Amino acid sequence: MSPTSYQAAPPRVKAGIIGFTRRDSQGNFWLFGGQSYDAFGTVGNFNDFWVFDTTLKQWAWMGGVSTIDCVNEPAQGYCIGSESPQPQRGALGVTAPGNDPGGRNQAVGWIANNGDLWIFGGVNEIFTDPLTYFVAVFDDVWKFNFSSGECARHYATDFISEPGSKRISRWGNGI
Repeated sequence: MSPTSYQAAPPRVKAGIIGFTRRDSQGNFWLFGGQSYDAFGTVGNFNDFWVFDTTLKQWAWMGGVSTIDCVNEPAQGYCIGSESPQPQRGALGVTAPGNDPGGRNQAVGWIANNGDLWIFGGVNEIFTDPLTYFVAVFDDVWKFNFSSGECARHYATDFISEPGSKRISRWGNGI
């Protein structure tokens, strides 16, 4: 995965951002997702990857969305509801260009000994119409491939916890 662009400033301040539990093989720090406002003032959960290059002492945006789509037409210049990136799951264990874990916050992330980035769980809002949504808690595991810049879903129940559900997915946990 090569940098999309180096930034003079760090990524926006976010709630529930996923910081990986150790440095990669080059000593760099990684961040994924989290909830924040985009440059237009729309709030949502992002699916963006950032790396802090410890040699250059700079942040690099590695990919993902930088804006959140407004669900409604903002008549007053602001969004009432917003659409965070939704997961594009693909086949289990298959790395493919269209796969995307979607925007989320409060997931758990780690870097394996071989350098692979992994993400488990997290929270996002799923909109059923412009003003109606439920909070979804994901029960999935994703692996990111550095050489291709693509990801694969390695575990999932194809289940998203919804209000009133008896199943408990995990979010907000550290490793």
